Amino acid sequence: MSFFTFSWRDIVDILLISFFIHRFYFYFRGTNALRIVVGLFFIWLFYLTARASGLVLTSWFLQGLGATLIILIIVVFQREIREILIHTSPFALLWRGWKGKGTLDLDTFSQTVFNFAKRRIGTLIVLEQQEDLSDHLQGCISIGAIFSPHLLESIFNPTSPIHDGAVIISGGHIEKAGCFLPLTERPNLPYKFGARHRAALGLAERSDAIVVVVSEERGDVHIVKGQMFNQVANPTQLSSILRDTIYGPEGKEIKRKIRRDIIKELVGYGLITMMVVIFWGFLGGRQPSLKAITVPLEFRGLPANCKMIDVSTNKVELQIQGRRHLVNSLKPEQIEAYLDLNKFSASGVHFIPISMLNINLPPGLEVMDIKPSRVRIKIEKLITKSLDVHVIWKTKPPPSINITVMPKTVEVLGTESKIKRISYISTVPVDGAKLRPGQEIEVALALAKAPFKLVPGQPEKVKIIIK
Repeated sequence: MSFFTFSWRDIVDILLISFFIHRFYFYFRGTNALRIVVGLFFIWLFYLTARASGLVLTSWFLQGLGATLIILIIVVFQREIREILIHTSPFALLWRGWKGKGTLDLDTFSQTVFNFAKRRIGTLIVLEQQEDLSDHLQGCISIGAIFSPHLLESIFNPTSPIHDGAVIISGGHIEKAGCFLPLTERPNLPYKFGARHRAALGLAERSDAIVVVVSEERGDVHIVKGQMFNQVANPTQLSSILRDTIYGPEGKEIKRKIRRDIIKELVGYGLITMMVVIFWGFLGGRQPSLKAITVPLEFRGLPANCKMIDVSTNKVELQIQGRRHLVNSLKPEQIEAYLDLNKFSASGVHFIPISMLNINLPPGLEVMDIKPSRVRIKIEKLITKSLDVHVIWKTKPPPSINITVMPKTVEVLGTESKIKRISYISTVPVDGAKLRPGQEIEVALALAKAPFKLVPGQPEKVKIIIK
């Protein structure tokens, strides 16, 4: 179980890596980029296996091969990498939010498109899906009106100043018009495809939008989605393709499709997270880790005739290194930090260094740093002294009685600085007015706040004899 012991930093690490891998797979699935990354990943796994097995030549070869392939990929695919970095929104890469597609009447829309084709009116219409297209559009004019065939016809009228640009439809609304789209860089396109077709393909390659194009010269209609570029023969076919593309086969409700896609993403993310956890356990959990931990400092072996008066600290902070699973499972009570004081019998201030020899750790761990590196302690010798016993009176006894204290002196033990100026020890207060001749009473010594203690064998109470 300690092999899979996680700290909160490890959990955050695993979740972040799982999220980025999931987004990378979701964005690049079905592309050459994903296949190349998977190939590099397996080369890296083979390299780790060879290194762990002690295959020096094989691990050296695989390490060089991986580095060479990374440079080769950057050189060969520099144009694609540049396009992704320039034209892809980071928010779209990290998170594809689910947006409602509205209630666009696909039959009316398809009929309107073919009316344009019949009259040879060139059109370029973009149906926005989940991704935000703002980073790919230029020169747009905001419209923000409910979809209407008449409004669409007025925009693409040859006399309109914005008829050459694209119209953006989102959620059943005409959001923007007169937009300029990025052109495709795909080579070997047929010469019959003009600027509209190249712009439609350029946007479809960079986003999940659906683009419908009507040729001004030929009057044909094409639908573009991703790498798909198909000609459509009639309004019924266009409506059917749009319905299947937007809402799924057989016209299922969009909410069910969104829910199904979200479940797919969550399941995929869960599987990737499980793989990352396993990989972390076999690789990340074995990597060296550093941890700061504070433990109490124990003082041992102080000579019996000495007492520690003052100390600069009674705890130390240790920087401990070891395999991650051992470090993460380490607790302060598993560590011993101590100083041996048996050589310090002289009174005064001493500065004692703390080294690795003063730390006991579980196997597999080592101390990298100790703070503080030394401790200041003050030691004084203990001495014994004979003190007279003085009775403290609440009220004074009658002058006619004679009082004797037994014993008259006691032996005490304390530091020289504390007891060298003390000459007597007091009792607890006694009410002298109640004393009568012939009495013998026991009275306790006042030891609660005394800067010393009785020598073993000395009484804690004295006897008062009244004569």
